[in-house]
Amino acid sequence: VTTIDSGYLASAEVPDRMPVLWPARGLVGIPLAFEGGEIPDPLQNFPGASYPAGYPVTISFFGERVQALRIASAALTAGGTPVPAYLLTPQNERNKAELGMNAALIPRSPLKANQVYEAAFRGSYQDPAGWHSFSYTWSFSTAPVPALSRAVFVPIAGGDKIPGRLAAGTAYVRAGSMLSAAGGTLTWSA
Repeated sequence: VTTIDSGYLASAEVPDRMPVLWPARGLVGIPLAFEGGEIPDPLQNFPGASYPAGYPVTISFFGERVQALRIASAALTAGGTPVPAYLLTPQNERNKAELGMNAALIPRSPLKANQVYEAAFRGSYQDPAGWHSFSYTWSFSTAPVPALSRAVFVPIAGGDKIPGRLAAGTAYVRAGSMLSAAGGTLTWSA
């Protein structure tokens, strides 16, 4: 078991009603893609969604005083152009206990390298004193070049059809072509 305790400060330093925005304002070098592997799967709420998706942008209220969160609007843009994204909120999450007082914009495809993105979340939160509105807009930048998080080259014996399902980050190449390009030959037996 690995426990990472981050984003929590003494309540005297940061009031509970102050959200954590991620990626942080002005942060550079943000990864381009989110390839899943999280339990529960955040894309399970969106029929037809698949990986790789873009790197998630989140707003999180960690304090114990925030009892409810409503997102009125959220957007991600690059150079003023809207980036298609899934919006995960306490209102549409299947397992509300897992999400807590958080919301996420998950771009439908990986982000572009060396790009400035602007995120905006508007909504309201509830604490013991009632409902309070909020509006946050900030920007961050992605990594300058796409990083290969995983690449697998799978040789296939022959034919033009690729067997099975293509997986993200996997390149299927004909074994004969690969070997002949390297000056080798292929002998196949089953």
